[in-house]
Amino acid sequence: MKRFIRLLLCALLSLFLLAGCAPSSPTPPEGGDNPGGTDTYEPIPSYKYTIEYLGDDVFPIGAWMAPPYQNNVTPIPENYITEQAYKDIADSGINIIYALYDRCENTGDITTERNQNVLKALQYADKYGVAYFARDWNEMALMEESDTQDMRILYDEFDKIPSFSGILVQDEPGLVHFDNLAQMKTNFDKYFEGKTFYTNMMPTYATDNQLNNGAASGGGNPSTIELYERYVDEFLDKVKPQLFSYDFYPMMNEFPNIESGYFRNMSIVAEKTAEAGIPFWTFIQSCSWGSNVRICNQAEIDWQVNTSLAYGAKGIQYFTYWTPYDDSGTNLGFYPSRTDEQIGSMVSHDGQKQDMYYRVQKTNVNLVEVGKVLLDCGFAGIVQHGESPDEIPAQDLLTDFRQLKSVSGADAIVGCFDRNGKTVLYVVNNSILSESDNAQISLQFEKSLSYEVTQNGQKTTGEGETLTLTLNAGEGALVCL
Repeated sequence: MKRFIRLLLCALLSLFLLAGCAPSSPTPPEGGDNPGGTDTYEPIPSYKYTIEYLGDDVFPIGAWMAPPYQNNVTPIPENYITEQAYKDIADSGINIIYALYDRCENTGDITTERNQNVLKALQYADKYGVAYFARDWNEMALMEESDTQDMRILYDEFDKIPSFSGILVQDEPGLVHFDNLAQMKTNFDKYFEGKTFYTNMMPTYATDNQLNNGAASGGGNPSTIELYERYVDEFLDKVKPQLFSYDFYPMMNEFPNIESGYFRNMSIVAEKTAEAGIPFWTFIQSCSWGSNVRICNQAEIDWQVNTSLAYGAKGIQYFTYWTPYDDSGTNLGFYPSRTDEQIGSMVSHDGQKQDMYYRVQKTNVNLVEVGKVLLDCGFAGIVQHGESPDEIPAQDLLTDFRQLKSVSGADAIVGCFDRNGKTVLYVVNNSILSESDNAQISLQFEKSLSYEVTQNGQKTTGEGETLTLTLNAGEGALVCL
């Protein structure tokens, strides 16, 4: 109901294009039936953020972290910033990479070894069409005007390479950091026009101490939804970001457990970012970093990506691409004595593609294609059929949507969208169980309609009152009416 009211207010305020969502089964405007038989409805606002380097119709697909290089902070054995490493990134379907070990030095001196390595990374990224988000060694360097000016000297050199697209400013800050981030954003906007001020935020299961003081502070008691909503609200109000990125990693403990609150977190973020008029991006769990965190199979990767798309996410990011080192440079990941196989990242610590690489690559084949459409779609809500591995908030549930009257068959969710007055549906097999493969999910329309389906990166067309899709566990399909 809150979403309906919000969208209706948008309609009244904008008068024309920014119109709100009608009730679940609205009547088309007078004369709405076009010669092709497809109804035209009042548009629902769509919010997206364009990475200039990628272009307006390219769905953002990011990954943390970029290939590392030898440095005197973390003793990585060799330099992995190579042309082949960046070709592998592009071949996986990823089009944004975030710096970590390849941080630049805020000295204004482009000739240092560290900054030369960043330049090399930018050049390889540009060759393969990958947007690169740089990271300064001092995360607070944007705080002072003088530091920002020094950074501009350095980033002017980076900016000569088109792939330079923004700065990863801070990961998982707390409420205590927001005033500083607001000042940093002010300085950033002054000096870095057209670039992305990127900060990733925490999930609902962060502790109260973490939400207040940042993830690195650790400890604390379970947080409340009220505190989390304040956390999101204040970040949006104070920092005024171009987009909202957050992480919620659901594949914890033994298969097929899914961490409770996954959809609730997404619902909060979707609602509040829509109110702010910006999109949200989310992270996908693509590795393990502890004994209670499992390595995801293909269905689990698909399910995370496709449920996020069904909820209106306008960017998908993977954690993690390259296997990280610890500070000693002798152990992998986030805990001592773990092997590449136990972590299960897309790429091993020495640059070898692992099973996860090919799982993500397979998922991205469809993501690239459906993303072109979903970028321009306004989210209206979710139609759920059958059981769900995690509860979907009641405020997001619809019984039907425009021409869609019902859903039958296997457990499913259908993300309901508007695209310039036309209906778009994103159908997801809402299960991660192998016995749910080859599931039949049927959409019943109010009348015979023509439709276009995108599934596994391939487009087909058809017509009828019923559309039956066959989807494996976690898979999704785009239906445009």
